This record gives sequence, structure tokens and C-alpha cells, in this order.
Amino acid sequence: MVSTQPHQDHFPGSGQVGDLRRLLYSPSHPDTYLENIMKKLFKILGAILVAICFVVIVFSAWYVIKFWPRHAEDMEFGNPEFNERVLIATQGSEFKNDVVQRLAEKLSARDIYIKITDVSNLDSIDSDAWADIVILNSNIADKMNTSVRTFLNRVGPSDSIIVITTSGGGDFVPPNLEVDGITTASRLNETEKMANRIFHAL
Repeated sequence: MVSTQPHQDHFPGSGQVGDLRRLLYSPSHPDTYLENIMKKLFKILGAILVAICFVVIVFSAWYVIKFWPRHAEDMEFGNPEFNERVLIATQGSEFKNDVVQRLAEKLSARDIYIKITDVSNLDSIDSDAWADIVILNSNIADKMNTSVRTFLNRVGPSDSIIVITTSGGGDFVPPNLEVDGITTASRLNETEKMANRIFHAL
């Protein structure tokens, strides 16, 4: 006897896998089923891209907050009438602040006038008015701070200027530097070592 029941396709598996096979093997409206599958795939890819963008934004914000240099406040130590005068131009960061503080403490033991200012003020600095100039700046996108570079180009070669440039790996070397230069990573456990190095170089 021939069965009069309508023929039903057999779809192995169950749940989501079975649903997917049913969509793929359905004999009716193949274009519609394929379109639905593509929409689902695009939704998944879109969600992944949104997640990646979110991670990039969070990391960028964290990097800026932690490493982007801030403005350094002006400070003075000693008597401005002292013959020996040292200018320290720097940027605000945990590493640089600690190095500058330690260096200023060492220099204060001598009859030296010390002025600390932000590197953005270098455009108004007369290099001849200072016995030594110490500059601390950060490497951003493989470039020195613009104010620092402009100042060095204006002054030219000098034995009384020391430039300390920090970078992530401590291996960035500023090009065409005609003064004494030190490159370093911003490691907080090396601030005393760096302050001593600068102090003995003055």
C-alpha cells in the first residue's frame, strides 16, 4: 500500500544546528532563506566590530590619562642673585615630576638659583641668561616636543643644554640633536638614577 501522507524531508540534528540545516535545505523560497542567513551573519560581524572599537577607545583613553604629558607649574628655588643659574624646562608626568624634584633637591645644596617651568615657555627663554638648561620632554609619535625642537633650532649647538627625552621603550633618539641628549623610558624605579646622572652632567 502506498502511503498517502505528504513526504517530509529529514533534517538531522536539533536545536540551532537543525534550524540552520532546515534553512539551508528548504526547497521553498531559497533566496529568502539565504538572505536571512546573511543578515544574521552581518549582525554578528557588526557586533564584533563594535566590541573591537569599544576596546580601542577604552585603551586610547587609558593611554592618554596615564601617559600624555601635562602642563608643569612654575617653581623657583634659591636666590635669583646667585651667579649660577639653572633652568629646568619640563612636562608634567609622574616620572618627570619625581626626577625634577630629586634634581632640585641635589642642586639646592649649592648656591644655585633654580627655575622650573613648562617646556611651552621655552620660546621666551634667553639661553645666555642661564649657566645650564635641563629639558625633559616626551616623545609623541616619534617626535620631540615642538616647543623643545623650536628652542634647540634657535639656540643651535650648546654645551650647556641637556635634553632628556622619554619614550615607551626608552630607545627613541631625537634626530639632528646638537646638544647633550639622554633617552630613557619612564620607569619610576629609576628616577633617582636619572636625577644623579643629570646632576653629575651639570
